[in-house]
Amino acid sequence: MIRFLLIVLFLFAGASHADPKDDAIQELLTQFDAANGDIDKLIAVRYALDEALLITALKGLDNNNLPSFGTGDTVIYEFSDYQCGYCRRMFPLVDAAAENGKATVKLIEFPILGELSTLAASYALAAAKQGRYVEFHRQLMSGDRLNEDHIIAAAQDAGLNLDQLHQFIDSPEMQEQLDNNYRLAALLGVNGTPAFIINGNLYPGALQAEDFNSLLIPQATQ
Repeated sequence: MIRFLLIVLFLFAGASHADPKDDAIQELLTQFDAANGDIDKLIAVRYALDEALLITALKGLDNNNLPSFGTGDTVIYEFSDYQCGYCRRMFPLVDAAAENGKATVKLIEFPILGELSTLAASYALAAAKQGRYVEFHRQLMSGDRLNEDHIIAAAQDAGLNLDQLHQFIDSPEMQEQLDNNYRLAALLGVNGTPAFIINGNLYPGALQAEDFNSLLIPQATQ
């Protein structure tokens, strides 16, 4: 039963981006079968499977054209909600990492705090569609407490075409993007914001500035 659930997880994680016959995955599943009840071996394989699952999910993310900014070698994936106070607290650190050339930030719109969060996320994805995501995102993250007027004003200040924006918001494409983000969060066990994936590791919750900055080293050089 456990092995079946692991296979289902991999099939779900891979979607159209991963081959369920991938050699690495098959090898891990073979090791899982061979463990034969050895708890230490089962735990070791479980952690390896978790890592492989994360890698598979990241491959899918990179194929989803996530909104991004910055050109640094360290890639930061962030699950974020515009009404999340901790996301706003982290924003100056995240933005500075991108601005200073230390990181490439890829945002996963993950509205979980109500209808206003969903509205803001849909506007953000519409802004990305028009190539104005960074301008819109910074307006919302650095502004006052979120409300509908603030969202509309941020869209106008970012120079968005409002007709195109509303067409996109009402489109299946926008809802599909959000649904994909929700599925990914469920797969990785992310149920709050912010949550970061940095150098292949998942960090739920806000980070202290010192801890966050210490992660801005490309994995190959660590």
